[in-house]
Amino acid sequence: MDIADTDRALSRQLTELLELIRQYGPEPVADAIEKASTARAFGADYIANILRQQQSPRQMQPPLRLRDPRLNDLVTDPLSLLEYDAFILDPGRNPMTPLEEKLNLLSLSTMSRQVETTLTEAAAKNLSAAATVEWLADMELEARKQRAIDRRFKCSRLQAQPSIDAFHFHHHKSRQQAKPRILRLLDLSFLTKGTNLVLIGNPGVGKTFLAKLIAWRACQINQRVLFTTAMDMLNHLLASHVDHSLVRKLKTYTEPTLLVCG
Repeated sequence: MDIADTDRALSRQLTELLELIRQYGPEPVADAIEKASTARAFGADYIANILRQQQSPRQMQPPLRLRDPRLNDLVTDPLSLLEYDAFILDPGRNPMTPLEEKLNLLSLSTMSRQVETTLTEAAAKNLSAAATVEWLADMELEARKQRAIDRRFKCSRLQAQPSIDAFHFHHHKSRQQAKPRILRLLDLSFLTKGTNLVLIGNPGVGKTFLAKLIAWRACQINQRVLFTTAMDMLNHLLASHVDHSLVRKLKTYTEPTLLVCG
């Protein structure tokens, strides 16, 4: 493989290759070089990406936690579930009411959890039946909205949830001049128009912060978002040539409503 074909200094490429050999050993590096060469992905950074994909350990998934904390403490021997059966059949346990069970069957989990408390409070406030049902429905909708936002944020790869209040417009005169345009971007109208957004400026003026702020705003209105860097995206796509998964990997970047390259 001709690593001189890349736009990086040859000495730096050799230094990085030697470091990879020290970390992973000569045979895995040689195998990664062969795969990178087959995909014509030249450069030590591409080789490092292949090595990380092949040799990074699988992350251990956290144990499944049940809603009732008492169930998590049970020792469930696969050959004997006597302790679990005793818990389920315990007459002293507080079972769900028929209404709560029906709400759960309808996937109205928040209403099921809140119905008893809400009915008690509604009676104290002398609310009508319609007002009480509407109150419960609002709880369910709000909980579903928050769960959707949490999922969008988790999939977006954003590390934080920035606020416009943290962007100091008085830091520089140029920020004050651009304030109306920046605030207009937060309505996300460019998404519905299919317009691309390019933030241009000197280093340290807040381009990445604004990009993440807009991305978080899109998560809050339940839009699919992905935050990445141009280098990570290119390395990911180039490495996909090795296992012939380019078409599938491309969907990672084309399916989100908003793709942010920082």
